Amino acid sequence: MAKETTPQGETLFIRFMKVHVINKHGRPLMPTTPRKARLLLKSGKAKIVGRDPFTIQLVYGSSGYTQPVDLGIDAGYENIGFSAVNEKEELIGGELKMLKGVSERVTEKRKYRRTRRNRLRYRKPRFSNRKRKEGWLAPSIQHKLDTHDHLIDKICRILPVKSVTIEVAAFDIQKIKNPPDRTDRPANLITLCTKCHTAKNHQKKGFLLGWEPKLKSFKGETFMTLVRWRLTEEGRYESTFGYITKGKRRELEMEKSHHNDAFVIAGGTTQTRVVKPLMLEQIRRNKRSLEQFYDAKYRDSRDGEIRSGSELSSGRRTRSIKLNSENLRQYRAHKVSPGRRAIKKKRYPYKQRDLVLFEGKAYEVVGMQNLGTRLSLKPDANSKTKYKTAALSKVKPLKRRGGICEQQA
Repeated sequence: MAKETTPQGETLFIRFMKVHVINKHGRPLMPTTPRKARLLLKSGKAKIVGRDPFTIQLVYGSSGYTQPVDLGIDAGYENIGFSAVNEKEELIGGELKMLKGVSERVTEKRKYRRTRRNRLRYRKPRFSNRKRKEGWLAPSIQHKLDTHDHLIDKICRILPVKSVTIEVAAFDIQKIKNPPDRTDRPANLITLCTKCHTAKNHQKKGFLLGWEPKLKSFKGETFMTLVRWRLTEEGRYESTFGYITKGKRRELEMEKSHHNDAFVIAGGTTQTRVVKPLMLEQIRRNKRSLEQFYDAKYRDSRDGEIRSGSELSSGRRTRSIKLNSENLRQYRAHKVSPGRRAIKKKRYPYKQRDLVLFEGKAYEVVGMQNLGTRLSLKPDANSKTKYKTAALSKVKPLKRRGGICEQQA
């Protein structure tokens, strides 16, 4: 990885053989070499406009000659493969690890909203005023669908993409769960005698309770089935299927990966590949919640472990006793810490996953402490402490991380 310094004193790291270029009007041009990019930056003929991937913008006019570029996208539930190729070489390629925990954050947001509205004693009920638009998707699914569009737009802004091809698929979940043939699943192969295989042994305290192997989650297959036509509707993108990609990848004797699949989807065959794939990750940009609730902690009398109040709850969910879960409140021994509510009064200068410079080393920010006067930093791999703290005045910003950005080593 080469290390260069711009005239403004910035340190830039060039990991790939190509640096992406856009003209002064923001239109993408063909990538250039790191050496030429360095000369343009030193002479003041270009400026840095992006780092993931590294992109410069010309400040003078250019002829604007470009070559057609084909972009391939290997759509997925957790990871997206991408690759852009022309006739001679692969210009960019890698994988994007999408943001997780969206569904949990939506649930947390709903809890805060309901608690806040319950404090308004005379608020009129408005539950019957809600209406979903046609084509509505769950927020977690919609977020993943939007991420595909954001990644494609990000690449199209730095490369003259002529066509975009996406691999789509449709799955029959019922056939996956219950295939017509007898399969090699343990649940199908293991047999039990009539003496052991009784209803009593499958109930509570029975030796067969929970013994049956669980099926894997089909969230990824369900996601692809829901959004397969959304990704290719209105002729925005071209489509292909997994069996086609698999056959071509085997002909080229490539290993199975999202990046290699995207290379095949883009029409790649004998083109020169990138030196190292660009591994991206999606990071939460901002936490908009002004109120934060910290649950009380209790000592569990069963094993002595410390657990939250929600874990050791009464189990009551409905008015019907039969539908409620087990009452775990009886196992609360003594309170270790009380619950509290925290209200955010100002926006802090750093957020989680940002990179800062402290004592000559780069650290990742874990959070802010003492009303924003100190930072909690992620220590080195060889450190014995869980985290390291530093005063706000003694750190310098290195990189703001949010949205789609490069993974840290």
